[in-house]
Amino acid sequence: LILDPELDIEEQIEEEFEHLCISTSFESLDEKLAKIQSSRVFIWAGGTGKGKSIWLLNLCYGLAISYKTSDFASLFENQYSKYKPMIMFISNENSISETRLRLASIITNEPTNNDRLKDRSFQADIFKQFTKETGVVLYLKYVPPRSTTAFDIFSLATHLERIRGYKPIAIIIDYLDRLKSL
Repeated sequence: LILDPELDIEEQIEEEFEHLCISTSFESLDEKLAKIQSSRVFIWAGGTGKGKSIWLLNLCYGLAISYKTSDFASLFENQYSKYKPMIMFISNENSISETRLRLASIITNEPTNNDRLKDRSFQADIFKQFTKETGVVLYLKYVPPRSTTAFDIFSLATHLERIRGYKPIAIIIDYLDRLKSL
């Protein structure tokens, strides 16, 4: 945008590319960030035990819930109609069973110590229903610390696209510092 009275500023504003946005499902955060925007990297940082992992799982949940009413949904359906939207959640810290239990707890709003919630078939039913309601596939994966690079994650996303027909609308990495550098 060139702020010059000789040029048509209003025309420049109309032509300006706007990021597609999706809500985090946290109104106060959306107001500060202007929602989660396409082609952007967001990093949440904090000390040990401060709740980053559970926050990222809540973000995963919120993005899936918000998907159908977001700008992403219409763009995705127009450009990638043969694919299913997916949120990849890669953990370098918590086991897949712990991550799955925590996400099931968020979806059902039940505590993680609920015996019913620990049942794998019950969890499977929860995730099937959640995917059906949101239209978003959740892909959860644990990778040991310092064993995976950003390129490995890109390759995994590409593989899931080719083999399963999933295309990521978000990739969430829990514990970015534990990725292996190139």
